Amino acid sequence: MAYLEQKTISGRKYYFLAENVRIGLEKWKKVRIYLGPASLNLIELEVKKLAALPKLHERIKYIINALPKKQPRVLTEIQTDTLEKIKKGYQAHLKKLAPEDLEKLEETILTDFTYNTNSIEGSTLSAREVGLILYENRVPRGKDLREIYGAANMKKAYDYIKSLKKLSEKRVKELHRIVMQDILSRELGKFRTVPVFIRGSKTVPPKPEFVQQQMRALLNWYGKRKDKLHTFELACKFHVEFEKIHPFRDGNGRTGRLLMNFILIKSSFPILDIKFKTRSKYFAALEHAQLTGDLKPFINYSFGAYVTDASKFGWLGD
Repeated sequence: MAYLEQKTISGRKYYFLAENVRIGLEKWKKVRIYLGPASLNLIELEVKKLAALPKLHERIKYIINALPKKQPRVLTEIQTDTLEKIKKGYQAHLKKLAPEDLEKLEETILTDFTYNTNSIEGSTLSAREVGLILYENRVPRGKDLREIYGAANMKKAYDYIKSLKKLSEKRVKELHRIVMQDILSRELGKFRTVPVFIRGSKTVPPKPEFVQQQMRALLNWYGKRKDKLHTFELACKFHVEFEKIHPFRDGNGRTGRLLMNFILIKSSFPILDIKFKTRSKYFAALEHAQLTGDLKPFINYSFGAYVTDASKFGWLGD
């Protein structure tokens, strides 16, 4: 139940409308809405309380529904064994390569990833054109500059996530700045201050005033779970929740897929390349997880994409 609270801040007294909310079996959180200085008279204070009550309830709703929800592990034993086989095969393959061959492999992987992740967002560049931009510094004729920058930025962003030791709000914002440099004119590297919608999806991202709160909750969850969940499941869950928040004005898909791969790379797994040709299945599985909390279809979709690439590159062995 909401109650009136008076707090002293820097020697001055202020009124808040507060309510204690249970956020766990033994944990409580106090939620407050500012009303005004203690000099308010009784009538003014009552008016402020009535106006603040809906806002307080809305804030509580977001806290109670704070992401991500606790779920049972969804990877099957067969999937877990296969993922470990991919990891070992990938690492063994890397050790056999000469430096120049390792460089070529990285070029192939990043070219494919850049083509797919940008095509999902509407880029018309072919994989060949992406390769020319990334590794020959050649610009295809007749292409939108935003597409050119989108490809060039992806290499810088990939190098950036490889250099990171851990995730933080500052680093997520910096990654977004790199991804959207010369593409986004407003709020580059900053959480959005406007409502956004996901085209063709029933998922409704939080209002801008709740974005920072939910991103901090997600990063806190990641920090606590990164040593407890299988890396692949952790990366998939993080991606689902990041895209649900949609923290930026634009560039959420590209940034989110890079963050998912940061989690994989840091545990010595190869990257997960979501293919443009299967984007409809990707979006459907992503939306299903966001709306229902059921991660299994997204895990299965991502696992299938992972196994396909591992077989192609020979990381699964015989």
